[in-house]
Amino acid sequence: MPKQKKQKTVPEKSHAEIRENYIHNRTVIIAPGRSKRPHNFKPHIAPHINKKESPFSPEKINNVNALLTVGGRDWKVKVIKNIFPVVDKTNEDVYGQQEVVIETPDDEVELAELPVSHIKTGLKVFA
Repeated sequence: MPKQKKQKTVPEKSHAEIRENYIHNRTVIIAPGRSKRPHNFKPHIAPHINKKESPFSPEKINNVNALLTVGGRDWKVKVIKNIFPVVDKTNEDVYGQQEVVIETPDDEVELAELPVSHIKTGLKVFA
């Protein structure tokens, strides 16, 4: 029986890196760890996600340590750590930090449907 050749495997990089895209003349960030994000919707179709299944439902978000909460217990805007960041503080090549800003606890409301006062509150989080 002939011996089978061992296939070489390329080690998967776990850290993001900055690369120059000379074709489009821009800098891009390659983030291999983001491929591990859950994909619970089909492309090109706006899914209707059951509130209990939504990753941003108040029931799930209330159990996450918030970096910032506007509105106290009945929060209006909440900032949490991104569990699938492109950049992080341990990577010298692509150093940084990412958060997720949740504009409202009602995940069925679009940003444009919120009152102007609520949108102002949300924008102040970015300042």
